[in-house]
Amino acid sequence: MATSADHIATAVNESADVCSICIEQFKDPRRLTCFHTFCFGCLKTFVSRSSEAGKFSCPLCRYDVTIPEEGVSGFPENIYADARAKRQAHREEESCGVCEQRAANMCRECDVLLCELCTKLHRALPICRSHLLINLDDSAEGKRLLSRERFCEKHKDEKLIFFCKHCSMVICRNCKLTRHDGHKTVDVSDVVEDARVHLAERKGELEKYVKQMKSSYDTMQFQYVALNVVLHKAKIKIDTSADRLIDMISEIRNKATDKVNVIEKNNESRFEDANCAYTQKQLFLKSQMDHIDDVLKDGLGCDVMTADGEVSERMSVIENEISLATDDFIQNIGNLSIHATSSVQLQYVHCVVSDVIGHVLQGLPKQPVAMLINNVNLGRGKITSITLTQSSNAWVGKIVSPWYSSKYNKICLCNLNQISLKLNYKFGFEVDPVKLKTDGVNQLLRIYNSKNTDTKIRSGECKNLKKEYPQKDENSNGDRCWVDDQDGLVNIKLSSGILTNLTFNPFSNGHPFKPCDVCWGKKDEVYIVDSGSKTIVVYSLSEGFVKALFIPGEREFDPSAVAMDTEGNLWIGEDDGILSVCKVE
Repeated sequence: MATSADHIATAVNESADVCSICIEQFKDPRRLTCFHTFCFGCLKTFVSRSSEAGKFSCPLCRYDVTIPEEGVSGFPENIYADARAKRQAHREEESCGVCEQRAANMCRECDVLLCELCTKLHRALPICRSHLLINLDDSAEGKRLLSRERFCEKHKDEKLIFFCKHCSMVICRNCKLTRHDGHKTVDVSDVVEDARVHLAERKGELEKYVKQMKSSYDTMQFQYVALNVVLHKAKIKIDTSADRLIDMISEIRNKATDKVNVIEKNNESRFEDANCAYTQKQLFLKSQMDHIDDVLKDGLGCDVMTADGEVSERMSVIENEISLATDDFIQNIGNLSIHATSSVQLQYVHCVVSDVIGHVLQGLPKQPVAMLINNVNLGRGKITSITLTQSSNAWVGKIVSPWYSSKYNKICLCNLNQISLKLNYKFGFEVDPVKLKTDGVNQLLRIYNSKNTDTKIRSGECKNLKKEYPQKDENSNGDRCWVDDQDGLVNIKLSSGILTNLTFNPFSNGHPFKPCDVCWGKKDEVYIVDSGSKTIVVYSLSEGFVKALFIPGEREFDPSAVAMDTEGNLWIGEDDGILSVCKVE
């Protein structure tokens, strides 16, 4: 599929003497402020169709160009392109238009061919002395394409032979003695070579930016292809899984594939934008270098000085724009969420399939926990949070009876040993439930220690807490999960930026999904307390919903809080104050 970037890239490879609009030899070539050149007629048509508020974008590099007051005719002629076109059109056997000798030059203003002798006579005429001559012999060494004597516009008979450093302009002898008296001036011949060297250095800097952008572009292109490979494999796995479930899964496959196609389309669109921006900047830099090449190769002293000033003024702007362009490339690469060597995108697609399957297969059977290690009754009141320490102890937050306290929650330290789970009330203290949810257990313990120096809690039970906030958790990879009370859902946000919303429970048997707590397991799975179905739902990042757990027994299982310790044991708090520690498979 041909894209706008492809068309621009084609224009980059076109000859410098061909108009990129009409794809023909230049006719009255006009140079824009970005140094790109187009035929006068082509440019006039383009500007009439695309200009807004006195501006338009260059057809090649999209540089914002301000239209001169005179209109398109106010853009300067590209004398280098015009001269090359005229020389290419010249036939070697053509003769001098005055004496029939072999033509050596062409007068651009008079449009007449001249031999060497007639050229000298032509230059001797006062009216013709400042005409621009085009050298027709491209094999002549040491002779430039263009030659012309430059005279002062104010003092018509005076040549421009001095350069005023104060005003940065070429002047004649009379101007030096009058308007520029007292200014520091030098002979043009003494500084023109310095200007050539300076322009060559500027070209070297531009080439550095081109290489820098090329490196960024190559990285972006590699990662773009790598992501497409991952997406392709994801679609293959989706198709394979879907085919096994025959007709019912066909609908699921289509939905999952559509989601991958959206990712693929967005990826392609972002890459296309970045690709186009890269090519435009490349064209912009190339036009600067092409112009410098023209000036360095064939430019007159005055032109070299003028070009040096123009390019020097623009370098700071160019440097800033290229830096921003490179940052944009890196930013665009980050926006693509590319993981060429990981399976994050594939996991996301698997989750899509598993979630849809879960909706279809509502009412799957529940599974008992692998083994109940022990449990303890903490007394009447709902357990609202479980915060584990590195030593397999736990700070448990629970509701206390109104007659017992004016406060709503109390947290206390529970010690787990090999024989039984014991509750140590010595370290229990009341907390505000809102602060428990917003500030976390760690902060509340610090506040307690600052106010109760006699019963200060040991530092080992205050540091490196695991799951210190109710209703949310974070694993070692930086992945987060949390309950959204307002919308009644569970959010899972990976460190890569992928966000998944869980809005149902495939094991609910028709009960509404009411998540009230979550925690991370040891194998990239999330344990969700669903008070609606009264189960612990297990959601895998790679497989989606995998099972629903409960603790069998005579009484009804009614979980309200959950956490997993460093040994992989699952701590479950219940609505009636029962705290259990279980092994899970």
